Amino acid sequence: MRIYFDIETAALPEPILRPLMPEFSAPAHYKKPDKIAESIAEKQSDWLERAALCATTGRVRAIGWRRDGKSHLHASGDEAADLREWWYRVEQAAREGDILVGFNIARFDLPFLMRRSWALRVTVPLGVFNGPDLNHLVFQDLYEEWQCGDRSEMIGLHRLSDFLLSRAREIPGLRAIAREGLTGDEATLAELENHLILTEQVACRLLGKERPHRPVLPSGILSRRPRPLAIPVFADDY
Repeated sequence: MRIYFDIETAALPEPILRPLMPEFSAPAHYKKPDKIAESIAEKQSDWLERAALCATTGRVRAIGWRRDGKSHLHASGDEAADLREWWYRVEQAAREGDILVGFNIARFDLPFLMRRSWALRVTVPLGVFNGPDLNHLVFQDLYEEWQCGDRSEMIGLHRLSDFLLSRAREIPGLRAIAREGLTGDEATLAELENHLILTEQVACRLLGKERPHRPVLPSGILSRRPRPLAIPVFADDY
């Protein structure tokens, strides 16, 4: 069975970030003090905005997964506890033969989760990656599926949803965050659930029907075996 997942990240508190911030400078041709100060302030602001995208300057704000049409969102405020719960779910899914499906998880979500876990001394199960590649017996990345082997092909989840799904923004369950006036944690969780629903819909289009339930994997380690190549057979082949 497929389990769809996504994460939301946030920057670390500014008092922690400030000592980590690189020293910025204005362009050499800037001479006026006010222009120099404005340029440096703009670069600092941009760096702070991007801090949520790096595990050394950001944190996991929420983790969500969706199964059987029901979303489960975890944002306890205790990042380490949420990470422990997540890896427990991953190991459970591997034992039960489920596959965890997400979007851009090989490049962002899983590395971010692993690096934050290492930073917080949370145990990460072995075998999430098989060398440089994702363990496709346990995880499936819709972004990689869309690329079809072309790593230069780039697209976001919302743009892909608009392309693949007719009336994507009217899918049942999607929240209109701006129209509902949601802010803060409420907006974060609503956005997370929207991503889970879109991921599920995109997966149905890219992957088709779910495969039969797979054999269970041993406890304590995720299988390192490569995914067998699936070759579709058509009636015209015979």
